Amino acid sequence: MKKIIYTLLMSISFISCMSLKNKYEDDIIEIIYIPGLVDFSVPYTEEELEKINKERAGDTIIVDANVFSGVISYINSHDNKAHRDSVSDPRFFIKHKENKCVIDNITDNEFDRYPEYNIKCISEYYNYFEEEDLQYDRDVIRYGIPKNYKCLLSDSILPPSEVKKVLKCGLPQKNNEQE
Repeated sequence: MKKIIYTLLMSISFISCMSLKNKYEDDIIEIIYIPGLVDFSVPYTEEELEKINKERAGDTIIVDANVFSGVISYINSHDNKAHRDSVSDPRFFIKHKENKCVIDNITDNEFDRYPEYNIKCISEYYNYFEEEDLQYDRDVIRYGIPKNYKCLLSDSILPPSEVKKVLKCGLPQKNNEQE
């Protein structure tokens, strides 16, 4: 009798797991950014960042469904030519399927910048800064040093000119928000 109940419970668990199949299973979000403290006399354009995105392979970062869908929502809400043209110094190029948006480091918006901060945290952007330099970043001042922060720089290691990250949804959906 115990074997039958155990088998029944295991079958129900297996069927439940299979029915929760990740709706983003084969989906990706591509992120290209300019790391570190760099000033350009002529800033990158959206077209240049998109070209770099097509040419580079990226490191894959696995995130849960809440984070993945949040980034997609951000892209969709900022996927318009007028917004992209208003960005004076694009440092981030983000693409999901045919939708794309850019984020800069100059525009001082008064609105809630947590979505931009969260995307930078997820994509490990802040890892290309020394910890003492982070104290001047307006989003770090407001939201704190990211939990996943780990400085990748040293006297012998300089940041690359561009970084590409590929987000994939491979973890189950969480009830609480991930930073």
